[in-house]
Amino acid sequence: MRLGPACLGLRVAELFIDPFIGNLIDKTKTRWGKFKPWVLVGGVVGAVTLAILFTDFGGMAMTDPMTYLIGFTLLYLIMDIFYSGKDVAIWSMIPALSFDSREREITATYARIGSVFGGQLVTIVVMPLVLFFSINQNGGAGDPRGWFAFACIGGAVSVLGAIILGIGTSGFTRVHRDEKIIAAMQN
Repeated sequence: MRLGPACLGLRVAELFIDPFIGNLIDKTKTRWGKFKPWVLVGGVVGAVTLAILFTDFGGMAMTDPMTYLIGFTLLYLIMDIFYSGKDVAIWSMIPALSFDSREREITATYARIGSVFGGQLVTIVVMPLVLFFSINQNGGAGDPRGWFAFACIGGAVSVLGAIILGIGTSGFTRVHRDEKIIAAMQN
């Protein structure tokens, strides 16, 4: 049983899925805007599926490896689609936050720095967290309980970040942007 080729296939498929997700986000019309629902739902669904991926599906990995591989692949695809929805929505939100291009550039720069810092922080804390929650250290590799705890913590941070972003941002609607453009053209 090989998860590597399945994950590689899903990553390649994402190249074709992301443009469709962007199109869906662009067509989303809710009272919360087009981005926030994708950020919040993507954060929650991504977190739950991530935690489940760090299990053996109730022992299925050993008792029925082929069913496990199929289930893992489908769950990974769901997680990837919702993560992509969240990610595309976050980066698409930046132009809607302000009419001022300088302000948008600064916001994007801070967002990218935060993203890189967050990625590096995960690299630093992953093994200490896994080992802290593991019953058996397994020579420094941890055990399934430790990895599941790590996935739950990562998911909780993702959901918390999505909630903070959802509550802490307000953007301009297309109507506001169109009115601003028309006013600028008339002057």
